[in-house]
Amino acid sequence: MALGYNNYGGYNAYTAQANPYGSPNIQQQMQQLQQMQQPQQQFQPQQQSVNILQGQQVADLETVRGFNIPLDGTITYFPATTGNIIYTKQLQLDGTVALRTYKLTENKEETKKDNIDLDEYVKKDEFNKVKGVLDSLLENLGGAKNE
Repeated sequence: MALGYNNYGGYNAYTAQANPYGSPNIQQQMQQLQQMQQPQQQFQPQQQSVNILQGQQVADLETVRGFNIPLDGTITYFPATTGNIIYTKQLQLDGTVALRTYKLTENKEETKKDNIDLDEYVKKDEFNKVKGVLDSLLENLGGAKNE
């Protein structure tokens, strides 16, 4: 296959013509062109994203108010030295600063089993006795049986 070249010395695909003799130089040039056109794969090591929390430990809310925060809107965390409060500070879309407080609370659930007054409830066998008496009375009166 004969290659057509433009006036600038470059390959012109539009003027490529078939060469019946199959010159080896032309075949080599074609292979080189094909290799140049193939996308070269570059192996890049994968970067692992590590999320790092911004902030530092503070004594109180007034200390948090004095700290500057990033202008990109990321949240900055300020754990209190007492260990039971976390303050967050973030720039909002409207340009204001949101300052939030999170407090740790412990759930002290009382077990209700221990606080139930059993005197207010009827035992199952006593209930079944009363139900049996009512069923027999209804049967004697010609009514339907309770189910």
